[in-house]
Amino acid sequence: MHKKAQVTVFIILGIMIVFILGLLFALNYSQVESYFKNLQTSNVIIPKQVQGINNFVLDCLKRTTEEAIYFNSKFGGYYAPSLYNIDGIPYFYFNKRNLIIKEIELKNELSNYIIDNIEFCLNDFKDFSKYNVTLGKISTKTTLYEDRLSASVTYPINIKFQDRLYQLSKFEYNVDTNLFTLYNISVSIINYRKSNNNICLSCLNSLAEENDVKINLESYDNNTLVYIIRDEENLIMQVPLEFKFAVEYE
Repeated sequence: MHKKAQVTVFIILGIMIVFILGLLFALNYSQVESYFKNLQTSNVIIPKQVQGINNFVLDCLKRTTEEAIYFNSKFGGYYAPSLYNIDGIPYFYFNKRNLIIKEIELKNELSNYIIDNIEFCLNDFKDFSKYNVTLGKISTKTTLYEDRLSASVTYPINIKFQDRLYQLSKFEYNVDTNLFTLYNISVSIINYRKSNNNICLSCLNSLAEENDVKINLESYDNNTLVYIIRDEENLIMQVPLEFKFAVEYE
């Protein structure tokens, strides 16, 4: 009885194998070719011949994204100078107007920095002289979370190597940062300023303690204070992150 049961199991397995093989052969060649082509172009699989270039681009994206956070934060989130600024530091409140950078602008300014500066890091791929590299148009989407930033880049890179053509196009980097927290602190400060022409030091102390940051004030002139929100716990480019903006008082 036991031997008969084993034979039955083998027969069933044999039928299943034949069925699977038949299903695979039913797929025509173009379907199989298209499937693997999509895997390559979507970067699910990176051919070993271009893994070095892929890693190089990712490293440049990492460096440029961190530079964007560091640089833009020193100018209130702006890459291109705000219309109302002092030495590049933007007014978030000026002439009784709320001028704080909007969240979508903050993300766009970070994306613009990446787009404009990643090519300096890539350096025309001169470190890959054996490859023929041509570049398409770059686009970037930046997403801010409470504890991190995500930069998703679409950058068509066509690579010819040993008479074969490869393409890379999608790159993403996530970096731990409290930039969004620093921005939200500035929103709280400006919301208070809209209805008060004084500085609430106890409020600033509470904001600093609740978010584990430091808030410093520097006098620019008789009517203007520069706020510096400093995060010493979560470093960017191995230095504390500083978010700066100016506020006018009457």
